[in-house]
Amino acid sequence: MTADRYSTWARHTGFSGLGLRLKHWVERTYVDNIRGALGRPSLAGTRLLEIGPGEGHFADVVSRDGAAYEAVEASPLLAGRLRERGYTVHVGEFPAALPAGRRYDVIYLSHVLEHVDTRADAVAVVQRCFEALEPGGYIVVNCPNVLSHKFHFWHSDYTHNFVTTPNRLYFLLSDCGFEVVSERRMVFGFQNVAARLAMRLLFLLTPSAILEAAARRLRPNWRSSPAIYGSENFTTIARRP
Repeated sequence: MTADRYSTWARHTGFSGLGLRLKHWVERTYVDNIRGALGRPSLAGTRLLEIGPGEGHFADVVSRDGAAYEAVEASPLLAGRLRERGYTVHVGEFPAALPAGRRYDVIYLSHVLEHVDTRADAVAVVQRCFEALEPGGYIVVNCPNVLSHKFHFWHSDYTHNFVTTPNRLYFLLSDCGFEVVSERRMVFGFQNVAARLAMRLLFLLTPSAILEAAARRLRPNWRSSPAIYGSENFTTIARRP
């Protein structure tokens, strides 16, 4: 993974006020998924590492839930902004930037794995996560489902290299020694099956000009097709035995 100019720009193109509220709502959904996997009402005291925190939206939500938060961020610009807000951030590319001997209860990667260059790189990232987790710890991975995004998987972001599907990630995690315990699908923040189908239909039936205008309301400077908002992402949670 590299801290190239495009990746840095893409991860700090600002959300509007409404877009930010929706983004934090989605992040709270991810926190709820982690609580459910751990069987806890909150993440108080949980040692959590995020790889690729970007602007820190998840960091804000999970820290308010009580987690002991750290991050690894390849972009010095984004890492500096997070440090100014009081977060512990290791600057550099993962896995090299993670100090030896650090162990965590949860490692969280949201829209990171699809950016690694090769299958071997994906295996290296997941294996390093396995090593950095306490026995019984969890890895949480959010990715776009290429079976739903189709060519928008590449059209929306030229740095998408490693193709991600739920089945492919299941086998990757299993081969690296993890036990997959949960898989959730999501469309525009909704995980319920009926709500996901309704959102897919809404995006299919709404004229593209209206979708474009709505997307600009959420993230004014983002150059991407609004079709990605109506496409399916997934969250896989796996446990280190």
